[in-house]
This record gives sequence, structure tokens and C-alpha cells, in this order.
Amino acid sequence: MAKASYPETVNWLFGLQKFGIKLGLQSITRLLELLGNPHHRLRFIHIAGTNGKGSTAAFLHAIYCTAGYRPGLYTSPHLIDFSERIVIGGQPIDRSSVCTLTSRLRSLCRSNHLDHVSFFEFTTALAMMYFEQKKADPVILETGLGGRLDATNVVDPLLSIITSISREHTAHLGPTLTHICREKAGIIKTGRPCVSAVTRPGPRDLIRGVCTGAGSKLLEYGRDFMMRRCGRCYRYQGPDICYSAVRLSLEGSHQARNAALAITAAVQLRSRGLPCSDAAICSGLGNCFWPGRLESVVFHDRRFVLDGAHNPAAWRVLARALANKFSYRRLVLIIGVMRDKDIRSLRFLIARAHRCIFFKPRMERAAGRDCLEKYAVFSDKKKVLWRETIAQSLTAAVEHAGPGDLICITGSLFTVGEARELICCPAPVNGRRIGL
Repeated sequence: MAKASYPETVNWLFGLQKFGIKLGLQSITRLLELLGNPHHRLRFIHIAGTNGKGSTAAFLHAIYCTAGYRPGLYTSPHLIDFSERIVIGGQPIDRSSVCTLTSRLRSLCRSNHLDHVSFFEFTTALAMMYFEQKKADPVILETGLGGRLDATNVVDPLLSIITSISREHTAHLGPTLTHICREKAGIIKTGRPCVSAVTRPGPRDLIRGVCTGAGSKLLEYGRDFMMRRCGRCYRYQGPDICYSAVRLSLEGSHQARNAALAITAAVQLRSRGLPCSDAAICSGLGNCFWPGRLESVVFHDRRFVLDGAHNPAAWRVLARALANKFSYRRLVLIIGVMRDKDIRSLRFLIARAHRCIFFKPRMERAAGRDCLEKYAVFSDKKKVLWRETIAQSLTAAVEHAGPGDLICITGSLFTVGEARELICCPAPVNGRRIGL
């Protein structure tokens, strides 16, 4: 049988979404056993949290690239192309490897009656194969959903990071912050240090209890380490070290906390077989690129900010950044949001805008007009508009925004991905998306 092309392979992978979100380690454990447990020969930094996972992972990846390592990076979702999920040393997985490894894994699943492996389980196994094959070290691993029962939680990391805790995915993780925190704290491993930026008393105390029970050294933001603005730079103060002039390439004051997590992790791992100089840490933070997070672009002579904020906590951060970081005459919002989010919480962001344009991203979970009409009245008079696609939304935004205005695209990383595909890509790509 002829080898499948890259578009055919990716279409088959996305077809696995028919099996939905599967929490549990049985299938991924079996699949990795059949592959000879490639993850047992890799060194991991494992990251969970509601917001900030991707940025913290990107900071760490940049630090270890600068330090001369070949770090792997596994994140989700992708913005434009599937290959963005699996990266080594700044380079996405090549298309040939995606096809070859997918073919091998498909054969393995067929011959061992693994008929209902989910998309995220399959791609996690694929990533482990690729990272071992290419000798990635260390591998920075972002959880897909939660932590305790997430497919990535088969690893025994050198160190775990928990970035934040807020309400999300309550149907899968539980109805309260305590339930959600317990799931994310499931990545904490016996005898392995944990770095946390969780400061809310209830979740913070739960994480402290888990670390105590696991004999895991806990370093907390605000207690053991801190990052504060100092002019145009930041000052980092940790248990053993101080950096007085840290420059961050990622916009937004919230990135200081994510950067502080990355610094603390890198410093802690110096004594665990990953030496890294002060210069590499600071340079990596200053050179990190992580698209779709307060990313500024110019399109048709208009200024755009692309931000994948997708829940109330992230929308509040975005609102502060728009108020404090950017100067503009009027704000135009383009919003595409998933229907399982707290859409009502978008009101305080919409209130800041001169005009707001909603559309439905190309995702099964996306909120359409019928859903959004429960929360907004679409009319030119109220300056809240509906457009069917991102292309139509961009056209409307450019028409309504003047040279001194700012257009912000937000609501979901899928929304940002569709926008970047039109704004930043000179040629069509396979832009299908999937939640995890």
C-alpha cells in the first residue's frame, strides 16, 4: 500500500476526535509498552495549569535552546499546522516523520486491538517516539486536560510545574476549584520538586498537602521566588539567585509570573543533571517566541493584537493588557469562542470596545449565532456584529477601524489560529483544528 501523504495522514489523525476526550492512562500505557516505553529513556519537565502552561513551556524551551541542549516541546492545541505540537530545538516535527510514525502506530494499534485510541493518546505516543528517535533532552511536556488522568502523566519528570488554577472543563475535572486543583496536582511525583504559581489559599494549600505527602520539595511564587517590574525590565528573586535586569520577549505583565516559573525550574534543575548558565536563562527569556499571546501584527495597514485568551481569568488579563500596554484611539474586537466557556464573562471585555464582531470558528465546539444571541444583541446600532467566518470578520474590522485604532482577535486559540492562517501564511496549509 502506498505511503499516505501528509494531508492524508493529518486528516486521519483529526478523525480520531470521534473517540472524544478520554481521561485515563490505560490505553497510553499499553501503547507505549508496545513501543518499548520510549518515555523511560527521556528526561521531562511536566507542566499543568489552567492558564500559562504554553508560555511557561515556551520560555523553558527557549532557555534550553540557548544553553545548547536539544529540548523537546509538546504543546496543544496548534494554531495553524499539526507539526507545531511537537518541536525539537525550535524546529517543528518534519512532515515525513509525521507520516512514518503515524503509519507505524496505526499498524501497532490494529494488530493489538487498540481500536479506540483518542487523538491525544495517539499523538502523545507519536511525540514520545519522535523525541526518543531524535534524542531530545530535556522534553518540556504540557498536559492536555487536567493532569492526574491526562495521557502525558505516564512520565516520571525531573520536576513538575503548576502555573495556575481556575474554573475550566468542569464536566471532566469536577465542579469546584478543589476538584480541578486535585486533578492538576496529580502530576506531582514522589521525591520530585514542584514549582507552583498558585496563590489562592484553597488550591495552594491542597498543593502543599500533596507535596508534603509525596516528599516533593515545593517552591511557591510569592513565598520562595518573585518577579517584579523594574523600569523596562524585571527583577527576579529566587531562593538561591537574583537577576536584576530580566527582559521578556512576550508581552503582558502576566508573563512575568510564567517567566519566574521557568527561571525557578531551570535553576532547580542545575543540580539534577541539566546545568544552565545565568546568561542562557536571561537570553532565552529575551528571545522566546510564542505566537498568539498578545502578538502584535500589521495587516492591511491596521494594527492587530492576537491573543488566545479563552476563559474568564485569561479575559481579565487581556483586558488589563489592552488598557495598560497598548495605546489606541478605539478598540475593535473580533471574537470566536467555544460554547462550553463562560461566555457571559466576556461582557466586561466587550464593554471596552467601540465595535465587536463575533464569528464561529471552524470547530465543532464553537459557539454559533444561536448560542451567542443568549448573551448579545447583534445590531449595527449597538455596534455588535455577526459574521460567518474569520475572513468576513477581518474585512469588517478593517472597514470599521481607522489608522489609530486597534483590532484585537481573541476568544480561543482556535480563533487566533484561523486569523494567523490568513494574516501570516503566504500559502494555504492544512488548517484543521482539534481541541486537544
